[in-house]
Amino acid sequence: MAKPILWQEITWPEVKKLSEESGIAILPIGSTEQHGFHCPCGVATYNAIELSKMVSERTGVIVAPPAWYGSNPYFHYGFIGTIPIRATVQIELVRDIVKGIVNSGFKKIIIMQAHGQWWTLHTALQEIALDVDCFMAVVTWWELACEKIKEVCETPFKHA
Repeated sequence: MAKPILWQEITWPEVKKLSEESGIAILPIGSTEQHGFHCPCGVATYNAIELSKMVSERTGVIVAPPAWYGSNPYFHYGFIGTIPIRATVQIELVRDIVKGIVNSGFKKIIIMQAHGQWWTLHTALQEIALDVDCFMAVVTWWELACEKIKEVCETPFKHA
């Protein structure tokens, strides 16, 4: 199996070559928040990164640097270990990152989302679509692994 291609580990001419060859980039997005006593605060982002790397290994598609911050509902505020950002900030952050990826020549961007609040990403993509000419999609690990989750989970609540 090939090594994953990580944007931050290659040169700009290599980024340019990949944009010309496949034109596809994966943007991992997670969060930094508490997940009980059993998981690290970065588990959502780690999941997004690892899944993106698996796809890169199999396809040769580049993985953009991850976004470690996600918007959280109000009841997450105050939990130790959680660094939330407002939904409006996440929308602007994703807009700027996607514009940078498109500016580097990529025409298809897959957002590998591993944190809740997916609606902010869909809102961001709707707004970005007015500014850039590229295909964009949001996928989540729980959508990709839905059938497997049903096999192994014993309760209907499926969270970290």
